[in-house]
Amino acid sequence: MQYLTQENADNLDFIKHISLQNGFSEIKNIIRLKSGSRSLSYYADDYIVRFPKVEIIWQTMKREKNIIDMVYPHLVSAFANKIHKIDLIESEYPFSISKRFSGKICDGQTHNFPYI
Repeated sequence: MQYLTQENADNLDFIKHISLQNGFSEIKNIIRLKSGSRSLSYYADDYIVRFPKVEIIWQTMKREKNIIDMVYPHLVSAFANKIHKIDLIESEYPFSISKRFSGKICDGQTHNFPYI
């Protein structure tokens, strides 16, 4: 496996190429998102695509998917629309993909949701 570097992270044609090789039929719009130090993120049409920068982050993304898959069926509906279900694509350049949410996900307000 290889990981994106700062040199190829801004090459949107390269990101499209990786995505097309791994199941996307076509990507019309791709936009680089402001990312953290652990991964590089993009809007690709209606999806969020995250590329880990190193192996340990890929392992973390795998754990994240496992936790989400276990918890998701038990969420109350108020939370189900705030947590991304992700898929992992293990390829030459591994990445995760999730459906893009519309609107503000975290609004900073205190809510009295029942415990799960």
